Amino acid sequence: MKTCERCGAGNQDDAAFCSLCYETFPVVDEPAAGGGIPVEGRPMEISNAPWEGARRRPRVLEAAQVRGGSTAIKAVAAATILLVLAAAIYAGFFRENRPEPVPTGERPEAIDVSGEPEQTLVENGGVVHEREDHLKYTTLAEYRISARVMDMVVNSNFGESGSGFPVDLALVWGKLATCDYDEFLEYSHDNIWKDNQWLNVKYRSDSLPDGMTGTYVMSHLSNNHVCPATENIYNALVRLKKGQEMLLQGYLVRAQAADGRVMSSSLTRDDDEGGACECFYVERLQVEDKVYE
Repeated sequence: MKTCERCGAGNQDDAAFCSLCYETFPVVDEPAAGGGIPVEGRPMEISNAPWEGARRRPRVLEAAQVRGGSTAIKAVAAATILLVLAAAIYAGFFRENRPEPVPTGERPEAIDVSGEPEQTLVENGGVVHEREDHLKYTTLAEYRISARVMDMVVNSNFGESGSGFPVDLALVWGKLATCDYDEFLEYSHDNIWKDNQWLNVKYRSDSLPDGMTGTYVMSHLSNNHVCPATENIYNALVRLKKGQEMLLQGYLVRAQAADGRVMSSSLTRDDDEGGACECFYVERLQVEDKVYE
């Protein structure tokens, strides 16, 4: 019997995933059977339950970790498909039942996804917003990013997220946003938590484009837990589609609930362990030539 360290569930000895929480079990003394590029020597296996520190980085799923053959794995695969379908229907509900976002009169900027995010630390940051339930967002850094959307999960309606961040956005920038990424990378969110999901990245091939390394890939993608400052921004966010280029501007924040629970943003793009997600309070969104505030 193999016990999951994350949730404690018992699994078959040959299980590659936990049948309860889908945690990937480490592979011992087995090389990847093609199609995997190890990052820092091993695939990443990261929990992202709400209020555990907002983990950003993906689990890089190698071929050897997705072996078929056991009933448990087939059951997990079926459950995952159902979860993905449910998430798509759920997100579609939010898109189709929201008012159209209203662009502001502000002049749009040129969106250049080839550059790096801009971050300026805020000394003695204050509360930028407090919800009616007394969840507070405290500023850590001014943040601005031009990036391409790779995946999105809408966790809740505007202002209703238990963690304070109703939308998860998988973003890429730099060379990763300008190359033909679909040929070698696949992005998805797990959709197993009520709020704020894992970002999974799977390599489709055993080679990367010229001039790109695994380290570069991992430092130019991020999972962003997003709190829109206005309902108008939320309405625009939930209509984003994969592949769109957009610009987000606002603050990286620390969210604290009335009961003391805390979810705090990463302040670097190079981390890949617990606390590596960007918790992003967005005050301005630009998609193509439309600006929303």
